[in-house]
Amino acid sequence: MKLIILLPLLVSILSFLAPKKIVKELGLSFSFSFLIYSLLLLLKFDATQDFDIKYEAIILESLGAQLSFGLDGLGMLMLILTNFVVLFVNLMALKKSYDHRFYGLLFMMQFALIGVFSCLNAFFFYVFWELALIPIYLILLMWGEGKNQKAAFVRFFVYTFLGSLMLLAGFILFNTYSKAINYQYVQMVVKTLEGNQSLVFSILMIVGFGVKIPIFPLHSWQAKTYVKAPSEGTILLSAIMLKMGLYGLIRWYIPFVDIKIPMIQNVAILLSVFGVVYGALIALRRNNLKQIAAFSSLSHVGLIAAGIFTANIYGLQGSIIQMVVHGINILGLFYIIDIIKNQTGTLNIQKLGGIASKAPKFAVLSLIIILGTIGVPLTNGFPGEMLLLMSVFIFNPYIGAVAGITIIIGAAYMLRVYQLTFFRTVTGKTENFTDISGVDFVALLIIAFLVLSIGFYPQFILDLSQTTSNHLVNLLSSRVF
Repeated sequence: MKLIILLPLLVSILSFLAPKKIVKELGLSFSFSFLIYSLLLLLKFDATQDFDIKYEAIILESLGAQLSFGLDGLGMLMLILTNFVVLFVNLMALKKSYDHRFYGLLFMMQFALIGVFSCLNAFFFYVFWELALIPIYLILLMWGEGKNQKAAFVRFFVYTFLGSLMLLAGFILFNTYSKAINYQYVQMVVKTLEGNQSLVFSILMIVGFGVKIPIFPLHSWQAKTYVKAPSEGTILLSAIMLKMGLYGLIRWYIPFVDIKIPMIQNVAILLSVFGVVYGALIALRRNNLKQIAAFSSLSHVGLIAAGIFTANIYGLQGSIIQMVVHGINILGLFYIIDIIKNQTGTLNIQKLGGIASKAPKFAVLSLIIILGTIGVPLTNGFPGEMLLLMSVFIFNPYIGAVAGITIIIGAAYMLRVYQLTFFRTVTGKTENFTDISGVDFVALLIIAFLVLSIGFYPQFILDLSQTTSNHLVNLLSSRVF
């Protein structure tokens, strides 16, 4: 467990010191090694245990800050997703002129993300949460693109930093009023808040985590940040960093409150579902590829959040599998967008066309990834989306029906993008488009394989998340308020 956490930090330091001529190869080698190591851990992982892989150390014991780490099925899936995304960011960066600073910040962010997904102490969870903000902000600021990029990134920083402060206030409030001995997860989870205290705690945590997801109406930083960020930064934000908020709801909010309080649950689900429909409708009207992907992401994660707030087994299972699936699919979408931008110099779909005739391999792999994003049966987007819609429908059939509309809208805007970009007549921007090969071909082939393999056999992920979901459902049902 110590190696999982500390190695990315050591590689981050090494990357800052490494010569520019070897830093790319260094980053790629270590990121590949981290993914392989996490997969080897998975082979001996016991998904039936609450936290199978653990590490503890005494630090600041007088403040109740015992450093504890552990991985359950949810944490293991997020660990693998983190290492998978970082590897693909390194693959994309091979074509770019990034120096040692980029790689140092990238691995520092990986270190912080792994800390977020494995830390079992609220105090240090907050430390890792804040630490993850610093490297991504610097990556955006140093390698951002377009006009007024600084304003967009400052807005992102302010939003997320204020959200973080609300999380800290929530943790302090919980420990103060629940009389929890310290900030250890295993000791906090047996405590609860009631009445107004639970309401205030809920507001703090939902807003704090909701900014990162983002949940409507806390989303205004997202689209502009995605458009102005370098492709690698956009992938880090969308494929893995927003999972911090979803993970936080499952790990650090749901177990500590009476989720059945109508005012909390109803408002949270309504806002989440409104974001689902809002994001889909906005994506349908946009022509910028990054903006379309950004609002598509807002729509998808809104449904995941709604499933979490239903707090039933379908919602929790669906949310966990969809967190993994969204990470894979949005990574694939932004990888496709990066290839198109590098070859054509534009993100405007009205200026594109005919790519399928120029790059048939690229067109086929892109179609598979887009079908997964839509949630077509036998692709990875289908099982989780169906579980999430079922959970919302069980909670309220009318809200479930509204959420279900997004399946149609999602198909409309993604197929519109594919049709306008890959078909129609070849334009001046695409006449010299060449088919993918080498690293790009292998990368998209792997993503397309995951889209199909998870679609055919999602049970593997469901088995990993079963214990976490059952534990939360049993915990909530056993409480008497």
